[in-house]
Amino acid sequence: MMPEKTQTILAMDDTESNIDTLLEIPVPEGEQTIADVDDTESNIDSLLEILIPDKKQTILVVDDTEIDIDVLLEILSNDYIVRVATDGESALDSVKDSLPDLILLDVLMPGLHGFEVCYRLKANRSTQSIPVIFITSLAEVPDETHGLELGAVDYITKPFNPAIVRARIKNHIELKRHRDVMALLMARKSRELIEAYSRLKIIKEIEIEFHTAFSHKLDALTKSLLGISDLALWNMQEEWRSNEDSSCLNLPAESIDE
Repeated sequence: MMPEKTQTILAMDDTESNIDTLLEIPVPEGEQTIADVDDTESNIDSLLEILIPDKKQTILVVDDTEIDIDVLLEILSNDYIVRVATDGESALDSVKDSLPDLILLDVLMPGLHGFEVCYRLKANRSTQSIPVIFITSLAEVPDETHGLELGAVDYITKPFNPAIVRARIKNHIELKRHRDVMALLMARKSRELIEAYSRLKIIKEIEIEFHTAFSHKLDALTKSLLGISDLALWNMQEEWRSNEDSSCLNLPAESIDE
């Protein structure tokens, strides 16, 4: 099992074609800051450039029969970059080194058969979005059903019809590209929402700090005013007492005699 990377996964479910697309965009772990979001935007821009129509897509052909490999190379080499693996283990190693855009996978091979390779690809988060088309001479419906249940998108039977091979591969690569672009656009919108949330959070923190500082200032001012009023009241009382004492001292002598 290949190691999984820490990534944010954007999932798009196409119910009609029964295909799940997982687009992986590396992001920092934990709570995101605006700087982290900008890094994610750079990753999105890079991925969008990879998906431009002029770029040749890569197809991995996995087959143990040399004749079949030669035929597929002749059919596909003009339009795609074609890599070859002659057994299941080599195919998994090749995918681990560099992700192809689509895999043509033979069912009957020595060692790991095609169904097991497909199962491992779909069980790994970093490879599960790669379209897998089985190439086989098996025509029984149960075999096709089993492959589709494992996550394959289509079957191509031997002997190969070049027009059918090209058409099916083109359709599935174009479908994956469109789905990936849609997922990237969703990632852009998510980035905008994250950035808006981050800015709102900063504003809220500033607002809380302002209210806290204002409350402390207001509390200090209130205490100062209370202190001044207490001092003024004390001075008034002292003045009143002083005036009262002076009044007693200035009473007429006859009043005292009485």
